[in-house]
Amino acid sequence: MSQVNNQDKEKSIANAIIDLIISNCELVHNQLKEPFAIVEIARTRHVYSIRSRSFCDWIASKYYAAKKSALSDATLKSVISTLSGKAVFDGRLVTVHTRIAKQKMVRSVQ
Repeated sequence: MSQVNNQDKEKSIANAIIDLIISNCELVHNQLKEPFAIVEIARTRHVYSIRSRSFCDWIASKYYAAKKSALSDATLKSVISTLSGKAVFDGRLVTVHTRIAKQKMVRSVQ
């Protein structure tokens, strides 16, 4: 009985997180059906691969800010899986470009 209650609790938490994330970003996919999230942070649009570590960290930070509680790995995995499916099947098709910036080489002598 305890395991069933724990699973129900995890589903409830996952659903709350999914609602929270969907209200704070746009889920999209590219022509290869790869899922992305467009997030506005400080008036700047950021595009994250939904499976990236950066996006997982953003989800964890949004959840902690809202609930003052940590997120389990199992719940995060379930959330990422659901968001990926929603992005690919419900999100709009976008062209995603990779931006590469040239940096000046700096050499230090110690």
